[in-house]
Amino acid sequence: TAPDIDGLEIAGKCLSANDVSGDFYDYLTGEQANEIAIVVGDVTGHGMQGAMNAVMTDGILRMAAQEMERLSPSTLLGKLNNVLIDRMEDQMNVTMVIGLVNSETKTLTLANAAHHAHPMLVRNSEVQPLVAKGMPLGMMAGISYNEVEFSLHNGDVLVLMTDGIIEAHDAE
Repeated sequence: TAPDIDGLEIAGKCLSANDVSGDFYDYLTGEQANEIAIVVGDVTGHGMQGAMNAVMTDGILRMAAQEMERLSPSTLLGKLNNVLIDRMEDQMNVTMVIGLVNSETKTLTLANAAHHAHPMLVRNSEVQPLVAKGMPLGMMAGISYNEVEFSLHNGDVLVLMTDGIIEAHDAE
């Protein structure tokens, strides 16, 4: 369940193509009452292996967030990457996008670890992809991630997703 943040309406849902998957989302809150980090991740692989790595990744991410005085999407990705280096099997990695929404300043701070299902902003019925670039998590040590900041307006809709949506086979 999404935490209550004044000025925001937040909802999320994960529907796996199979019984379990490596796709996940989470909400992180820090010391600032007006901020929430929304995380969407996708672990390579399918089935139980992907699901177990997703649980591990989310747990490490939550621990890293708890150690931070102020949430930073790029710092979270960097910390997570450095831990996953020694824990991911060969040919396994995680793509992830973290969006930090501040309801007071009406900003979205975005960092992306090769998550190619880019977040989208819907404003006045216009869809705008929010592009930030970075390397996948768990592949190479010492990677730094960049943040991109976007202004938000009342009525904007922010959509974060995994490639499960863009790889759908039919309308159903």
